[in-house]
Amino acid sequence: MDVQRCDSKSFLAVTLARIQEAHSESFDEVIEKDLITCQNLLQFPDFYEGARAALIDKDFHPHR
Repeated sequence: MDVQRCDSKSFLAVTLARIQEAHSESFDEVIEKDLITCQNLLQFPDFYEGARAALIDKDFHPHR
């Protein structure tokens, strides 16, 4: 992920926290917790707006 293009600071913080936590976890724990994290992040409209901006408009400028 290009950190400079990330408009969602909360998503960036969650991602950094997961990377730091993963160092002390087994592979199975990492996969399980990453799945839960992704499911939780999908609850927020930021994800869908960011995906729309990147995949449909291809401008990487989400509308707020």
